[in-house]
Amino acid sequence: MASMTWQEKVAEAGKSFGHRNWIVVGDAAMPVSSSLGYEVVLAEEALPDVLAFVLKNLGSQVKPIAWLDAELELVEESEAKGAAAVKKSIAEGLKDVETRTAPHDEILARLDQTSRVFKVLMVKSTLQVPYTSVFLELDCGYWCADREAALRRRMAGRIGHHQIV
Repeated sequence: MASMTWQEKVAEAGKSFGHRNWIVVGDAAMPVSSSLGYEVVLAEEALPDVLAFVLKNLGSQVKPIAWLDAELELVEESEAKGAAAVKKSIAEGLKDVETRTAPHDEILARLDQTSRVFKVLMVKSTLQVPYTSVFLELDCGYWCADREAALRRRMAGRIGHHQIV
C-alpha cells in the first residue's frame, strides 16, 4: 500500500482529531520528538501555504488556537532573510484564528506533555527562518470555555457529586 501524502495526512487529521490534539506547522529545523504521540510528515512546501492548507482542512468539530513563539517578534530581517515577509504571511493566515504567544521552550514542553496522552501531527515545511513554527492547539468547535465553566459550577453544586481523582 502506498504511503499517504502530507495533504492526505492533514485531511485525515482534520476529520479525526478533536480537542486536545495539536497540529504543528513547523519550520525546517523544528525538532522531531521521540514521543510515541508524534507523527511527522514532510510537506516540502512553504510554511504559509502549508498553514493555509491545514486551516482549510480542519473539521467543524474543532477550532484552532494558534501558538506562536514569543521570540519571533524579535527576529529581525538583518538576522534572518525573509523574516519580515513570513511574519506578515503568518499574521494574514491567522487573521481569523485566536492567537497566543509563549517562549519556544514553553510551547515545546506543552507539546511534550500533550503527546504523552494525545496525538500531535507535525507537518514540516521548507521554511528556514527561526521561530516561525505555528502550533495549533485544537479546541472543541461546538463547546466554549464559558459553557464548560458553567457546567463545572453546576457539577460542583450537586449534592452527592463525586469527583474521580
